[in-house]
Amino acid sequence: MADYTRDEVLQVVAMTHRLQGADLSGLDLSEANLRDGDLSKADLSKANLAEADLRGADLSGAHLEGAKYSASNTRWPYGFRPEATGAVLG
Repeated sequence: MADYTRDEVLQVVAMTHRLQGADLSGLDLSEANLRDGDLSKADLSKANLAEADLRGADLSGAHLEGAKYSASNTRWPYGFRPEATGAVLG
């Protein structure tokens, strides 16, 4: 179960860009601007990342199993391969 609400996540990213190790599992983060956020070791399993902007985000060690994303509209860090992390097209 997530530690934060969607609004809290967006506020933290906007202010500090730091959510390392946070439990964001199952959150609807569709269309969220998470650009340049530190999501290292965060639990994003089963989160909805459709149309989210994750460009420049640190996803090292993040758990993305079952996270849903849009092939054409979710923006990932350069070279990031979501399918290799267990994220699924949704």
